[in-house]
Amino acid sequence: MLKIILQYHTLVVCFLLGILFAQNTSAQILTKKYHLEGYWNFSIGDNPEWKNPSFDDSMWDKIKTGQSWESQGYNDYNGYAWYRKTITITSKPQRDLILKIGAIDDADQVYLNGTLIGNKGGFPPMPETAYDQAREYKIPQHLWKEGENTLAIRVYDFYNVGGILSHPLAIYEDITEDYLTLNLAGQWHFKTGNNNQFKALEYNHSDWDKITVPARWEDQGWPYFDGIAWYRKSFYLPSGANNSNMYLILGRIDDEDEVYLNGTKIGETKKSHSGWSSSPYRQLRIYRIPDNLLVRNNPNIIAVKVKDDQLDGGIYEGPIGLATQEQAEDIRTMFKEYKSGWETLLEWIFD
Repeated sequence: MLKIILQYHTLVVCFLLGILFAQNTSAQILTKKYHLEGYWNFSIGDNPEWKNPSFDDSMWDKIKTGQSWESQGYNDYNGYAWYRKTITITSKPQRDLILKIGAIDDADQVYLNGTLIGNKGGFPPMPETAYDQAREYKIPQHLWKEGENTLAIRVYDFYNVGGILSHPLAIYEDITEDYLTLNLAGQWHFKTGNNNQFKALEYNHSDWDKITVPARWEDQGWPYFDGIAWYRKSFYLPSGANNSNMYLILGRIDDEDEVYLNGTKIGETKKSHSGWSSSPYRQLRIYRIPDNLLVRNNPNIIAVKVKDDQLDGGIYEGPIGLATQEQAEDIRTMFKEYKSGWETLLEWIFD
């Protein structure tokens, strides 16, 4: 009885803490490469040249991230502003990196060395706030150069406070790629609706839409879609990889899934009972592949049926790929070790 009372009281706390912990619920295993919190060069106004590394910002003001610009001398200012910072590296990274920003009020565009790497919210003439959304942008490996690199963030604020309001603000490396035999993240084929033929090996999906995995489909052109959709991916087994005792890693999926490889069902995750807590969207998907189902010298086809009941949907967090049994167990272990406080709290409440 005591636990029941505590659980209901804790629900109230959960709603209050949800925003604080939400940014830490990523299933990725990240290691910090570059710490970016603190003072940045800053200017109000807007000029497309300010994204370029050749621009001289030495005369700009300096303000701290994690605080609004109104609290640092720009009282009641609404409009455009830019943040710039130089990152010096001794050698180019060996893979794509990830920029994480806690929250920006209201909209942003982020550039590395003059190239756009991500954006959220909307700019005039159709402004749209994204003040409550954590930012996570992939930085392609080829954009880096040895020596000085310029990170520039264009911000538009049209109401209340503005700027880079919360942390983290850092660049990370996703080390889960070290635990995959084949990384399958990237472009997949995608189609809304349901057809039993979509799982077949021979089905032609060439006219389907393209979608990035992992990422929510709401952020990729299907903003209000709830229901059933299918993903398909073609790949070749890497040279030297086994076609026995292998596992398919599909990260996290919102909400339910059925997974087929070369037309054969290899796993599914469904709701176990009714109620909000039964959603399996936080469960890590690791499915064993039957021995010899993977083929060599010909394409293998993954087909994933996803059913989303409400809110966000899709294959939304990695890692995504093929793994040996040992790699799969390492990933399971890492995810347990890196489980966020928010996830642990939810499990305690609803178990």
